Amino acid sequence: ALGEWIDSSVIFGVVLVIALWQVIAPATLVVTPTSIESRSLWGRWDRDLASCSEFEGWKNPAARQDLVAFDHPTDSHKKLARSNRALSGRSSSLPDTYGLKAVELAAILNQARARVRRASPDA
Repeated sequence: ALGEWIDSSVIFGVVLVIALWQVIAPATLVVTPTSIESRSLWGRWDRDLASCSEFEGWKNPAARQDLVAFDHPTDSHKKLARSNRALSGRSSSLPDTYGLKAVELAAILNQARARVRRASPDA
């Protein structure tokens, strides 16, 4: 009985630390004039907007979660890209909608992408 109590306490402690971390340092999306950067407890990644396909809101039926999906050339060779493509038809998705509806965030990102592509003749 004591061992089960200790196991439960450890699990509760880990969950509590993660929950507090999310409150103190929530996930963020930084949109610069040329790129997007996602920052969270689980890591940080960025993509140049000019190389992104059009962003679209997508509903993940398995997780009952709305996300923003898109394609990016650096994602196409990754193992996770195959799973993403099978589920959403796109190689990547943002891990969060950062307090917005997925379609609203997709519209903002598409506007930023359009500005970059107009400014860069190579895009």
